[in-house]
Amino acid sequence: MPSEIVSDLADLMSETLIATPGYTTGFGAFVASGTVLNISCLIEGDIKQVRDHSGDEAVSSVQAHLDGDYSLTTTKHRYTLPSRFPDPRTDIEAIAIEYASDENGAHHAVVMLP
Repeated sequence: MPSEIVSDLADLMSETLIATPGYTTGFGAFVASGTVLNISCLIEGDIKQVRDHSGDEAVSSVQAHLDGDYSLTTTKHRYTLPSRFPDPRTDIEAIAIEYASDENGAHHAVVMLP
């Protein structure tokens, strides 16, 4: 994506999604490890039907349009929404992550949250 288009869209990316990397223990507990990312984004609250990482249909009620491609995952990251969202807004596992790309490669991602 040309840099002038990205800078024009920067004003829309006024919120912050926090992505915490980590892993899940054999008992299902998430253990945070690594550097926490504060990512500028545009967050929408549309109801969308998506496919999760297993290929099953799921419903996303919150979508975070990120200002780039951060190599995020559904299973190795947990997400925290801004304070305007009701609880629970922390330690959320993404349903899916969609990547938008063009002839220059991936230029942004959309994190689909429940």
